[in-house]
Amino acid sequence: MSHPPAQPRPASAAGPTFRHAPRGGRTAVVVLSVLGLGTAAMLVLLALGRGAEPQPVALRAAFGVVGAIIAVGALGLLATLRHAGRSGFDVGPAGIEVRAGGRTEQVLWSEVAAVRFRVYLDRVVTPVDLVDRQSYPRLELALHDSDASEAAHPLLRRLRSSGTTAEGYTHGLDVGTGPFFPRAGIERHLPELQQTLWAVAGPRYQGASVEKRWFSSRRR
Repeated sequence: MSHPPAQPRPASAAGPTFRHAPRGGRTAVVVLSVLGLGTAAMLVLLALGRGAEPQPVALRAAFGVVGAIIAVGALGLLATLRHAGRSGFDVGPAGIEVRAGGRTEQVLWSEVAAVRFRVYLDRVVTPVDLVDRQSYPRLELALHDSDASEAAHPLLRRLRSSGTTAEGYTHGLDVGTGPFFPRAGIERHLPELQQTLWAVAGPRYQGASVEKRWFSSRRR
């Protein structure tokens, strides 16, 4: 896929910004950590012989080892909370700022040949009808030089796409997923993001569309 070069926008250009941060990540981490620590505490109590019935020494030792492993895992999971609120991306006048793993990197518009917003709808057959089950909103990028951009922004390596490479879009950012996203009419899917792209990406923006596919038929 050939994309005509576009004139880069200066970083100081005024314009709107769309900010995306995954929801629910911090809550899931806290819940899993609490469950893990609770399980670990129960196993440690059993290892210390605090259960209703006395257990063999070997079994108590096993309880202690497993409890310690679970406790370490739960504490390690809690440690990820400091990065949980710093993931996602911003789309603005200067380009796309990507955040993951406590790192932030800025992909300038001058590096982007084309960008589009695509919503993938999973279709499944039910006893009643053929229905759209889940939606996967996705921001897809075609870069002028993928290798050079990845060398400058290592986070891009995590965003490599496979299913859209033939169309020229080599990288993609997920913008949420799930049955609670609107399923019909592209104008109902994240209109703020679409308006921001129209305003800041200029001729690079190739518009928005919906693609229906069979469930689990990944185009990523």
